[in-house]
Amino acid sequence: RDHVTTAELAVDASGKILALRASTKANLGGFLSTFVSSVPAYLYPPLLAELIVPLAILPLPVAAYVWFLISAASVFGAAWLSACLARDQQERSAIDKRVAIAACAVVLVLRFVLDTFDLGQVNAVVAALAVANVYLYSRDRKALSAIALVLAISIKLTPAVLLVYHLAKLRFKFV
Repeated sequence: RDHVTTAELAVDASGKILALRASTKANLGGFLSTFVSSVPAYLYPPLLAELIVPLAILPLPVAAYVWFLISAASVFGAAWLSACLARDQQERSAIDKRVAIAACAVVLVLRFVLDTFDLGQVNAVVAALAVANVYLYSRDRKALSAIALVLAISIKLTPAVLLVYHLAKLRFKFV
């Protein structure tokens, strides 16, 4: 975020690298961190880097648009799966309660969804995989549920908290 790095590479006639010089200007912003405060850092597990390599070969505007489409599909997918889960609970609660809960959920997460789109973050994809984990588990498709959770954790470590949920439910085979 807000880093500009200029790099110069010196090579000989055969292409052998002789020297590398890099200069970074970093906007520290309002949330100064002592962890890598002035050097761009990649903080995600390696799988995400592998998955987004194809985007690197595209021109930046095209890659940004493709990433936007992936994020949008993830948000809509997570919303659809969540609606399916809520529909399963239809007999247990009144429609007014569900609408109120959905409205509160939208209000609570809207800022983070907008940040995800604005900053090009991976949160929408991870959230969709986490919701897919819950949805598939509720449909007794435990293997696919586990795959969704493993992918989510392999992209970003935050969904590992769902393992605690499965442990609390004494689902040791799942974990």
